[in-house]
Amino acid sequence: MAALRVFLLAAVCIFGAASAELFGAQPDGGLYITPDVLNNCKSLPGTAADGSGNAMLLTATGSVTDIKEEGTDLGDCCPLPYKGTPAKFTPDSSKPLNVRRSWLEVQNDPVYMAKLAKGFQMMRDLDGNSKSPNSLKNQARVHCVHCTTSKTQGYIHNGWHFLPWHRAEIYYFEQSMQYLLQDPTFAMPYWEWDNPAGTWLLPQYLDSKSALWDSKRTQNQSAGISLMKRYNSPEETYKAMTGINDPYLFHGLNDPTVSSYGNQGTLEILHGWPHSAVGAQAQFQPGLDPELFPESGTCATCRFHDMGSFTTSGWDPAFWSHHYNIDRLWEEWLKQPNPNTTSGVNENFDEPAWLESTYTFYRADGVMETIQVKDVLDTKNLGYVYSPALNSWNATNSVKSGVAGRVAAAAAAAAPAGARKLLQSAELPPALTVDELLAQYPEKEYTYGELTPKLEAPVHIGRGISHWRIKRTPTTIVGAQEILIFSNISARMDERSIIEVWINKPNVTIKDKLSWHYAGALTQIPMSPNSNNVLSTQLYSTAKNRPLQINTDLYNLGLLKATELLITLVPVEYFVDEQNNAFRAAPQFSTISLGGAEIHQGTLKSYFQK
Repeated sequence: MAALRVFLLAAVCIFGAASAELFGAQPDGGLYITPDVLNNCKSLPGTAADGSGNAMLLTATGSVTDIKEEGTDLGDCCPLPYKGTPAKFTPDSSKPLNVRRSWLEVQNDPVYMAKLAKGFQMMRDLDGNSKSPNSLKNQARVHCVHCTTSKTQGYIHNGWHFLPWHRAEIYYFEQSMQYLLQDPTFAMPYWEWDNPAGTWLLPQYLDSKSALWDSKRTQNQSAGISLMKRYNSPEETYKAMTGINDPYLFHGLNDPTVSSYGNQGTLEILHGWPHSAVGAQAQFQPGLDPELFPESGTCATCRFHDMGSFTTSGWDPAFWSHHYNIDRLWEEWLKQPNPNTTSGVNENFDEPAWLESTYTFYRADGVMETIQVKDVLDTKNLGYVYSPALNSWNATNSVKSGVAGRVAAAAAAAAPAGARKLLQSAELPPALTVDELLAQYPEKEYTYGELTPKLEAPVHIGRGISHWRIKRTPTTIVGAQEILIFSNISARMDERSIIEVWINKPNVTIKDKLSWHYAGALTQIPMSPNSNNVLSTQLYSTAKNRPLQINTDLYNLGLLKATELLITLVPVEYFVDEQNNAFRAAPQFSTISLGGAEIHQGTLKSYFQK
């Protein structure tokens, strides 16, 4: 799935005002959390006006109010202060490797599930102990502080730090679990949502009497399940794992000057949907017609809670297993064939600026420790491996790791039978030009605009399905990488929008199943109030670029010789209504403004270097 920004997180993720001198400098010019940051941490923007650390909620009209919520400290991300010099991570090869198992495997192991719930209960019991790094509150604050302090590389979303930082985070979380349970062999489970049998939360997580329960999840599970089934399906995971071989597309960009709002990698994009599906959502969207959002559930004024917000994600036990699955999928991506590498499989970056970047965490024993990206690239260096998944997108049914799919055009059809069947559909013959394509649809007259690298004036997308022609130069290079890039994207700061991108399918609707025609989505997440607690309604220019790798799609659609493509943009809105529908092709108040689009043949890095 070459697609999808994390679109509903960060409604309350506030960029802090801490000065740059409180941070350490990364080799790539970004920032990371140091003891100085921790020791100088004060009430960050988003903390309640009385300094209590209560949650700050956004009302249906977009205004901000302080509402006391028991058990949350939304906005107060200050972690434990630290005196002295942090230790450096040292791997321990003397211990046997722990095996992280799938939810689908452990759910039938009552002894293990009881121990997992016990570990979370012990963490919750420590929440009153402000000095314990093993409390669930302080574990959640680790994630929160990296959301609120900086939007450069110290802000560990929207860039190439996303995967290694989260791997380190969940490693130290697992260490805390082992410490509390006094069981060094205990391994956390992963949520295998890329298997249809694992689409939603386990029954044990839905038991309100269990420590695995979180009261601030969505009030409408059917809507969340619909979201997961559409965007986290086996076929979409298959596309994400096999259709992207560019590390900059998979991991995200490293250069914050390219986009002031960052640029997520493919796996980070895929990871956003479970956050949004599980996190409690508002029933009202500021600026939209209230009639489209009838009040239901018990959370009429809140915007985003726990899994639905970067700042509070760690409160939900499901968050951790979700990220263990993301970590596992990173390992799966590295096993996929890649004809463009010397090893023959996908590879991570080899740039020192990435490898030597440093993160800071508390160990379970209270000692602060630094760990570098190069320390976390081999999971065995951290003492764990993953048990085989049972997902249907794996060609070998996961008896062995890896799938048969290829990015190289000559072998792109070698998808697993299950995934290939899910992605194929009865289509008309391939059309090499837009006029040739539209001639196949005589029942309706389609109009279209032109997409060029730099449009004369920005075009606004989001008030209905629209069609656009884009020029393409056929390539004779087998396996050549092609990227559809939308540039200079802007949107209102207080709104969200999701716009699906389809190739050569003019009659698409939101009811269509995702297929090879589906390239991805342009999405905008709501931003946060400024220091005066005002949520801007103005358009802001993000200089944001959204790249979608499409060469595998083009191969499977028979479009390698096409000189033009028809790009169909379909606005989507995710919300809860009386019929529990999760999707509706309804007009949106929010629009995305595009400054241009083009097809680049080459790597993402070469695009930004040209």
